Amino acid sequence: MIYDILPHAHGYEKLHPLFPAAFNYLRQFDPTPGNVAPGRYELQGSDLYALVQTYETQTSDKLRFESHHRYIDLQYIAAGNEIIYHAQAATLAAGEPYNPDRDLQFYTPSHLQNKQQLAQPIMLSAGTWTLLFPHDAHMPMACAGTPSTVLKVVVKIRV
Repeated sequence: MIYDILPHAHGYEKLHPLFPAAFNYLRQFDPTPGNVAPGRYELQGSDLYALVQTYETQTSDKLRFESHHRYIDLQYIAAGNEIIYHAQAATLAAGEPYNPDRDLQFYTPSHLQNKQQLAQPIMLSAGTWTLLFPHDAHMPMACAGTPSTVLKVVVKIRV
């Protein structure tokens, strides 16, 4: 897991051949309301694509840890703020079988007591991003105090 701000992204671009294109998309992303509709945007086919999302954050008791086997998540907050809980996937028990069609693994337990024991909260606000690798279980969309509206771009980068 890596956490930083967009102006520092150039320092990470050599870590993966698709990182330069991923960060360039975020640099050019215009969060002006109505400018970009939520949805999937192909950048380099199934190797690199962006999911633009807008949602209300939730209390953490309604959320679950997840991870992905085939993709790295580059999660960028364009507007709003949220907490993403991070834990090593190896420390969690699989809650459901891995779904290869969605590249999605859910974990249990997800109740607050275990999040405090096993996970590190990461506060994301506009202009910040986090890279989450296949070994990084994460629980996005948690509210930081009161629920708020978030505009997020998740760039999916094939491992």
